[in-house]
Amino acid sequence: MGHHYEARIEELQKKTVRVREFERIMAETQEALIPMYIGKEVIQVKHKQPKALQVNFDEMPLRLSQSQYTTLICTDKYLSPAIVAPPRMRNYTIVLAICLDGSHLCSFIQLPLKHFPEEFKDLRAFDVRIITLGSGWITKEILEEDVMPVQIDQLNERRKIICQENSEWHYLLTFDSHDSLINLNFMNRLKAEKIDAFSLTPHSSGNIQPCDLGSNAELKKELMIKLGGNLELQHKNQENNQPCEFKRIRRIEVEIIKKRKTENKKKHKNIQRKEMKRKQDSNRKQSQKLITK
Repeated sequence: MGHHYEARIEELQKKTVRVREFERIMAETQEALIPMYIGKEVIQVKHKQPKALQVNFDEMPLRLSQSQYTTLICTDKYLSPAIVAPPRMRNYTIVLAICLDGSHLCSFIQLPLKHFPEEFKDLRAFDVRIITLGSGWITKEILEEDVMPVQIDQLNERRKIICQENSEWHYLLTFDSHDSLINLNFMNRLKAEKIDAFSLTPHSSGNIQPCDLGSNAELKKELMIKLGGNLELQHKNQENNQPCEFKRIRRIEVEIIKKRKTENKKKHKNIQRKEMKRKQDSNRKQSQKLITK
């Protein structure tokens, strides 16, 4: 009875996973994404926003610890059918707003702290703000009260500078379908500020979200790999005159840029070699034609 129950639970879990995987695969296919692209194209044709007025908004949670603990209760030699999920470890969140022309609005870093340490204040960039409300997760209240008012003010200032002749230009704000963004007050505020909100299809943002692609994807991967440990270890590292994590973020960015430069140099050299080889082949063929004549 017990063995049959355990096998049945495992079979049901596999079926549930398969159904979820099927939904994810369907959402990532081009056919399923066609209505989303059509809706975005309708908004762009209607308002004809320039690149500087098309903004991509994204939240990137990054773990401060690489360790996860799973609790498994066993009876004799048989494993329990109900596996307890590992708890969520402490993390921080980076909030980005990048325009299509390459510029960006003020970025936010939300740390799971009540107060920002004094020793880190000189390491902040001028266009980055730190949120310390005791949680590393973005909530509806934090988004509505702390993040969006700053970015909306920046958007209005930018619109005045770019669109001096026509102040009726609309912004196009693209973001994920997160629970923290499903807020009626937030949507009404965007509508009042002439900002068209456009949400990406769930389960597909990893493939089409600009903030998750390109150099941001490389930076996110490097941060997830290298920034292990917790905030206490970061304080100890600074006390021992070792590089703290905020400096390491900049170092990781520099490493990514150097790596990309070396790759571009190699590609350029390969292109030059192919071009020289092509010219040599063409000269050889011409000389052979002259000899035959």
